This record gives sequence, C-alpha cells and structure tokens, in this order.
Amino acid sequence: MVGGPIITGIAGAPLLLIPSFATLFGGPIYLLAGVPVMLFHLRRHRPKPAGWALLALATFLALFTSITLIAWAKNGNLNGISAILIFGSVFAPIWGSVSGAIYHRLERDFFKQTL
Repeated sequence: MVGGPIITGIAGAPLLLIPSFATLFGGPIYLLAGVPVMLFHLRRHRPKPAGWALLALATFLALFTSITLIAWAKNGNLNGISAILIFGSVFAPIWGSVSGAIYHRLERDFFKQTL
C-alpha cells in the first residue's frame, strides 16, 4: 500500500512536481482509509490492479463527498476541499492500481496454504 503513492511520486516527479506533493498531502489519508478497505477486500477477492483502482476511487469519493457536504453545510467555503477532490479523484485510482499491481506481482499461492 505504501509503494503505490511512492512509486507514482517518484515516476511523476521528472514530469511534474504534482505527484510528489500529492504523495505528501494525500498519502497519509490514502493509507488511513485505504489499508482497512483493501484488507477487507482481500479477504474475499484476488488482487487485480483495475479492481483496486476502482475500489480506491470509490473509497475516496465516499470519504470526501461526506466531508464536502459537512463543510458546505457549516460555512460554504469549499476552496481547499474542491482542490483535494479534484487531485484525489485523479491520484486515488492511480495509487490503487499501482498498489494492486505491486501486490499482485508479490503474491504467492504458497503462502495461502494452511498447515
């Protein structure tokens, strides 16, 4: 799970600095919300990068839609939150897909056997 944001930040740093800043700002939120969701998902499904990308986007949208609605109801100031929603909607599926690809690559059936 940590590898997705880090690899995306390192690979995107030569092109733009946005992936590096996104890793610093969104990485902790991605890990706090994403790790429990991914562990729950892994109990029932095999890891597929496309599935993880969709799950990461759905988790992000569920989390930040509720935060946006609360901020809108309190004071209506959505400037910072709208920026997070825009960038997060782009980076959450990328990080989920890269994390899924890493996990899929490292997964071995040997470790799934019981004694």
